[in-house]
Amino acid sequence: MKRKKKIPLRLVILSDVLLTLSVLFTFCYFHHIRMLWGQSSDEVIGTVEKQEQQQETSDGIQRGIGPYSFDFSGDFAMGFPLIFLQSDEIVRLSDDKAIREYAAENGIILDENGECVYVSLYRSRDIFVAVSENNTRLYNPDTGASNKAQYFVYDIYIRNIENFYTVSAETRKPFKTLMAQGAKGGTVVAAVNGDYMGNTNHVLVSVRNGAIYRAPEMTESDICVLYYNGVMKNYTPEEYDRAAILEGKPYQIWNFGPSLLDGEGKAITEYNTRAYDTGVVEQRNPRTAIGYYEPGHYFFLAVDGRSSDSGGATMDQLAAICEGLGAKVAYNMDGGDSAQAYSFDTVLRDDAQRHADGDPQRNLWDIIVIGERTENE
Repeated sequence: MKRKKKIPLRLVILSDVLLTLSVLFTFCYFHHIRMLWGQSSDEVIGTVEKQEQQQETSDGIQRGIGPYSFDFSGDFAMGFPLIFLQSDEIVRLSDDKAIREYAAENGIILDENGECVYVSLYRSRDIFVAVSENNTRLYNPDTGASNKAQYFVYDIYIRNIENFYTVSAETRKPFKTLMAQGAKGGTVVAAVNGDYMGNTNHVLVSVRNGAIYRAPEMTESDICVLYYNGVMKNYTPEEYDRAAILEGKPYQIWNFGPSLLDGEGKAITEYNTRAYDTGVVEQRNPRTAIGYYEPGHYFFLAVDGRSSDSGGATMDQLAAICEGLGAKVAYNMDGGDSAQAYSFDTVLRDDAQRHADGDPQRNLWDIIVIGERTENE
C-alpha cells in the first residue's frame, strides 16, 4: 500500500495566504467600492485617502495616471474630484478664449445654456466658479412677443458649506461695503443680493450662517432653505414645518420667493403671490435667483433690465431660464433696483439708469457670497 505524499508546508502556507487575500478583496469590493457607487447625491459623503485617477483629454494624451492623494476632507469634494485644485494655487481668468482652453486642458466641462461668453473663472482648493454672459431674446407667452435680455449665470462648486455664506447689515449699506465686510481676510469670489432681510414685514423666516434670527410658526410666502449637508429645498407656506426644518439643521433660510421650479425641475406657471402684487410677477424687471443641482453644486442667476441691452424678465421667463439650466431647485430673490451681482470686485449687474440720473445704487440689507474663508473661521 502506497503512502500518500505530504504537501510541502510552504505550499500550505501560500494557499492560506491566497485564500485570505481573496476573502479580503471580495469584502473590500462589496463593502467599499460598490457602496460608494450606490451612494445618493443627497447624502453627506465621507473621506477617501487615495484614488486611481486616469484622465484622457481630447488630444488623446493620458494625463494624471497613477495613484494621487486627492484632498477629500471637505463635505462635498468627493463628488467632484476633478473640479477643485489639489494645491494652494489659485487660477483666476477673465477672457472667454482663455477660460475655454483652460477648461479643456483640465478635463472640466463648462455648464452652458445656449450661446454664451465666459467673463470669469475662479478655481482653488475649495471653490470653482465660472460666470457666463448670455445675450438673447426671451419669449413672453402672455403677449406672444419677445424682448432683448442679458443675464449672467454663475456655475458654482464649493468644497465646504462655509464657502457659501451671507453678510447682513443692521441698516442698509452699499453692496461693496457688505462685500468688504464679508471678505474677513478671505476672497469674495462671487456675490449677489439676498432677500432684503431688513424688511421684517415680509421676511418672517430668517437663518444666516447657522444663526436663527426669525422662525415663526407660520409664513406667508415660499422660503428657501440651505441645510448644513448642502441640500437646498423650497417650501410653500402649506409645507412649512418649523420644528422639522430646524431639526434638519438649516444653514441659511431666505424668505422672498416665489419658488421657480417644481419637484421635477420644470418651470412653475402658477406662483404663490399672496405676499406680492401680481404685477411683480407679470412685469419685466431686473431679477436675481439662486439654485441647486446637488450638495456642493449651485448657481446664481442675475438678469439685467431697464436698459437698452436688456428689458429684464417676467417671473415666467426667469423660471424658464432656470429650467434650461437643468437645476433641481430655483428661488427668486429681491429684484428691481436691488438686483445686483458681482464677480470678484467687478460689477456685472446694477441699475445703470440710477447712475445716469445721478442717483447712487440702492443700498442693501444683505448679500449672498461665495468666498474663501480664513483658518480661524
